[in-house]
Amino acid sequence: MPDNFSKKRLRAYADDGALYTQTCKYKYSKTSEILVELMPPPSELPKSAKDSISQTNSATDVLRDEISLPKTDMDYIKQFRQTKQNTSWKTCFEAGKEEGFFSSYANSQSLKTAYFKHLNK
Repeated sequence: MPDNFSKKRLRAYADDGALYTQTCKYKYSKTSEILVELMPPPSELPKSAKDSISQTNSATDVLRDEISLPKTDMDYIKQFRQTKQNTSWKTCFEAGKEEGFFSSYANSQSLKTAYFKHLNK
């Protein structure tokens, strides 16, 4: 009998704990929604600002067309090889690392191998 009684007590404690957790979760999730204020809508621009925007949009940005940023490691290598006459793989690897490329390559030799495998596909 005592063994059966202790199982009932354990179940009751577990049920009470689950109910308490659910109550706290409901209470604090509702409170956080009330405390969070929505951002106010942006104010209207004055007419002079709208006019200056339309004037600046008519000019084309020449530099934006000339500069094309590489998206992949292989694009970076192609762009690097076009700008340099003699491609030093070590220089290319170090420059690319500084710009956030080549995170999956251990050294310039592995980069060079991967590049030529990519070309042969």
